[in-house]
Amino acid sequence: MKTIIYLDETCKQTFRWKNADSKPLTKEDFYDYLTMTGTLLDIDGKYVYWVGMENIGIPALLRDRLYDRLKNKLTKDALIINGTHTHSGPGFMKAEMMSSRKADESQLYMGFVDHCVNLMTDLFFELEKQLRPYTSEIAVIPVEGCYGNRNDLSLAADKDINLISFKDENEQLIGMWMEMTTHSTVIFPKNPKITGDMVGNVRQLVSEHYHCPVMPFVGCAGDSSTRLTRKRSDDPALDYSELMRLVNDISQQIYEKASFVPVVIDRFETAQMELSYSYTKDPEAIRRRLAKLEREIQEETNPQQKKIKGDSKMALQLKLEGPSECSDMLIGRAYNFGELKFGVFPGELTASLGLSIISHQPHDHHLVLCYTPDDVGYLVEKEEYGKNFESLTSNIPVGLPEVMTDMIRSKLEEFSH
Repeated sequence: MKTIIYLDETCKQTFRWKNADSKPLTKEDFYDYLTMTGTLLDIDGKYVYWVGMENIGIPALLRDRLYDRLKNKLTKDALIINGTHTHSGPGFMKAEMMSSRKADESQLYMGFVDHCVNLMTDLFFELEKQLRPYTSEIAVIPVEGCYGNRNDLSLAADKDINLISFKDENEQLIGMWMEMTTHSTVIFPKNPKITGDMVGNVRQLVSEHYHCPVMPFVGCAGDSSTRLTRKRSDDPALDYSELMRLVNDISQQIYEKASFVPVVIDRFETAQMELSYSYTKDPEAIRRRLAKLEREIQEETNPQQKKIKGDSKMALQLKLEGPSECSDMLIGRAYNFGELKFGVFPGELTASLGLSIISHQPHDHHLVLCYTPDDVGYLVEKEEYGKNFESLTSNIPVGLPEVMTDMIRSKLEEFSH
C-alpha cells in the first residue's frame, strides 16, 4: 500500500486546471496538499485495485479511462474509486464553473481527469511490485462532540470512525483504510482555497501517527457536518483554523480510543444494482416552493441558514429552466471482502438510510461507501423531501433511495450467509 501526492508544489504552479478567473492554479490557491492513496489486493490470483481521492464527485469517465489502461490486469468490477467530501476540491470547482459558464467537461475538467489517470496507472504498477502477505484488523472508534446531523442535531448521524489496518508477515503496519462520515467544513465559494478538508486532514494526522499510508473513504455523510457545532466567521482563514482544531480533536480521540481486533479480508465478490427512473417536473409546484423559500429567506436571521436557503432557491430556479422530462439510472454496488462488506452508493447518502446498513458484529462488519463513480448527488429519505437543501436540489425521485438501500442491504445479508 503506498500513498502519493498528486498535486505537489510543481503541479500547483503548472497544472492546467484553472480557477474561476481562468488563471493557472498556484500554491497560494491551496491550504493543503491533496492526496491519492491506492490499495492493490491479490485475492486468489485476482487483482482488486482501490484508489481513494480527495476530490468530491468521481466522474464515471475517470473510472472508464483508468479501466481502459488496466483492463488486461483486472476486471472492471475490481476497480474501485472513491472520493472524500471537499467543497473546494477540483470536482466541486468543475461543477461550479460548468454551472456558471455553461461549459462542458472537456473544456474544464479533462486535463485533471487525464492527470489523475496517469498517476493512478503509475501507482498500480508500483503497488504490483510491492505485493506481500498480510493480516488485517479493525477498530471502531466513537467520536464525540465534533459533528452531527447538519439539518438538526437531534437527527441521525454516524459518528463512528472505522480503521482497517494491514500488517505484513513481520507484524509491521503497511497501510490502513479509514472510514469517516463527515460532510465538508470549509465551504467554497466563500473560501476558494483548495483543501483536503476534514477527512483529508484527519487522514494526514492518522498517517503520521501510525507511520503508514492511510486510504480515506466516506460513509453516509449527506447530512453530516460540523456546521452546527461551531460559529462561522467572516474570515475564511479563521474558519480554517476552526477546522484544524476539530481535526486535532478527532485525531486525538482516534489515538486514545482505537482498539484493534482481527478481521479476515480473503475474498472479493461484487454485485451491481440498477434502478431506471423517469419523471416529469411540475413547474407550478416548483414556483410554490420558490415563493415559500423567498419568505423564509426574508425571515431568516442565521447567516449560514440564509445562505443554504439561498442556494436552494438557485437550484430550484435552475430546475424551472428545464428540461422537464428527466430519466436516468441509479447504480449501487455491494462488495464482499470476507468479514468486511461494503454497500456502495453513487452520491451523498443520508445517515438515516446508511445507518440501516451499518453493523459491527463479531467477524462480520457492514460499512457504507459513498462518493463513487456514477455520481448522482443527494440520496435523501422520503420524509425529508421538500424540507432541506439536499432534497430540494436532488434529481432522484422520492422513494428511490429507500429502494436502493434495501437492495444493497439484502445483498450484504446474502453475502453474510
